[in-house]
Amino acid sequence: MTQAKEPSIRFLCAAAKILPEFAAFAVAVAVIFLDVIVLRQRCSESCLVEWCQFAAILSSGLILLAAAVRDRENDAGLMLAAILFLDMAIREQDATLDCIFHGFWTIPVGILTVFALFMLIFVAMPPSPVWRKSPPAPILPNLRSAC
Repeated sequence: MTQAKEPSIRFLCAAAKILPEFAAFAVAVAVIFLDVIVLRQRCSESCLVEWCQFAAILSSGLILLAAAVRDRENDAGLMLAAILFLDMAIREQDATLDCIFHGFWTIPVGILTVFALFMLIFVAMPPSPVWRKSPPAPILPNLRSAC
């Protein structure tokens, strides 16, 4: 009797592992169906698909930004990834920002990118007092030891 239950438990465990991916796929299909069939839109710049894509990109950027604040060891990489996602979210709204003038999205993206680079150079990686006494360490020390 226990041998018959083991495969079904394995199947349930495997199904539980792929459930989030299946749910995300089902939501994407449902949004496209609603947009194209029910609302009869043609996936333009102001359609439901575009706004859901914007929400997903923006939430990914904010999650990475929150992770950068919490994880002090990997904050520089997480912040760069968060800025990339926030830049993509701004770029997704180029049709809305074109109401100001054509190509306006480049200004907030540029400001955000310059701010991120400033934070990385001067805040996340301040100059060490050791550098003043000795030359800086190699950027990729693991590559030198691997050769």
